Amino acid sequence: MKSLFGRTLTVTVSLLLCSFLLSGTLFMWRSYTMSVENTREQLELKTKNIASMTITLLYNDTPLVREMYLSSVTQIFDEGFNVIICSDSGILLYYADRDGIREGALEIIDAGIMNELKSTGSYYQIGDLGGALSGIFYTSGILLRHPDSQTTFALFVSSPTSGAFSAVADMQRTFFLYAAFILFMAIIVSYYVAQSMSRPLKKMIVVTRSYSRGDFSPKVPEDRDDEIGELAHAINQMSASLNKLEELRSSFIANVSHELKTPMTTITGFVDGILDGTIPPERQNEYLRRISADTKRLSRLVVRMLQASRIESGQTQIHPARFDLCETIRQTILGFEQVLRDKNIDVQIDFEQESMYVMADPDNLVQVVFNLTDNACKFTAPGGTLAVSVVRDGPKVVTTIANTGSIPEDKLPYLFDRFYKADTSRGVDANGAGLGLFIVKSILKMHGENIVARSENGLAKFIFTLPAVE
Repeated sequence: MKSLFGRTLTVTVSLLLCSFLLSGTLFMWRSYTMSVENTREQLELKTKNIASMTITLLYNDTPLVREMYLSSVTQIFDEGFNVIICSDSGILLYYADRDGIREGALEIIDAGIMNELKSTGSYYQIGDLGGALSGIFYTSGILLRHPDSQTTFALFVSSPTSGAFSAVADMQRTFFLYAAFILFMAIIVSYYVAQSMSRPLKKMIVVTRSYSRGDFSPKVPEDRDDEIGELAHAINQMSASLNKLEELRSSFIANVSHELKTPMTTITGFVDGILDGTIPPERQNEYLRRISADTKRLSRLVVRMLQASRIESGQTQIHPARFDLCETIRQTILGFEQVLRDKNIDVQIDFEQESMYVMADPDNLVQVVFNLTDNACKFTAPGGTLAVSVVRDGPKVVTTIANTGSIPEDKLPYLFDRFYKADTSRGVDANGAGLGLFIVKSILKMHGENIVARSENGLAKFIFTLPAVE
């Protein structure tokens, strides 16, 4: 397979060759036609110039007239010319060239030529004048008539074609010399242009191969302002995204390993303690409740992982329906009553109306509200505040779920990424794998809506919209 450099250079040179071949053909044809037209005009003009002298020769044929006639004609025409004077029936009367003037022989000019000359008054041909000339000539003919006589004669003047062809050949030779030089320079320029295009692409190939091996550190130089520069910028952005995804993947593996190992170790220890009698019977119910809590924790983790997988693969379908968003939020918050009481969190509800209806998938929206409320409870310090507001804004219903606590500015752009955990130490966010907010954004995206995170006045706010219905 040819490289891009080779294909670009081949195509460019081929186009240049075709262009020069076409332009050269057109130039040769045009230069030839112009030479023929110019030769015809000059020959016809010279023929008219000697017409009056020819009439004098016909009606006053003396040695002096012949000598003067030959001298004048020789000055007008170049070497190789022929002058033929014949009657209107085509019988040759005089034949003149540089060697002198001779009486006509028995030759007769072709009748077709004479008829054309009589009908139009002039004649032009590139040929041998019907066999009267030995070779190919430019020939111009006119009718002659003496003012005092009704008798007509024919005058044919022939000039060799070699002179015109030589001029055309000189023009063509000059053209092709210039064309060859321009083509050579164009090939050199095309070579360097193709090199300038292929060189950065080769660098991109080396860099992308590094990415395929998992090394995202190499960068492509962004030193161009054209499409290749845009491609380099896009590759560098892709590198940053892949690097971030790799970090998230590593973090996810660490988080999931921790989330699975810790409760499983606890469950195994408690079960073994009950079985071998280490835990006395009167405390077994207490430890069984801990086992149950850890089992539910594992179950929630698995469910979230499966839900995220279904969303990413497009298996999750939404079925929009009209429902009361305010009632959904009330019921969801009631499910967190025990958590709110244990952490002494103050709940503030601010609904613009008691009931506000939206068009969305009720089951998926329950998951959205649950995940956001769970996230708020998790990151709210004891004695903090959970604030929920629902207001109408034109065709949308805007829901805000906020809690006391701030989010660092550098973490805001990544909160909704897969596997991202704002608390990397597993201190506050100990029960999660960084999938809750990703699921929230994915569900809202399927509805054609969006969610944003803000950190204002000591509050972490999550704001999302839904289409309102009456």
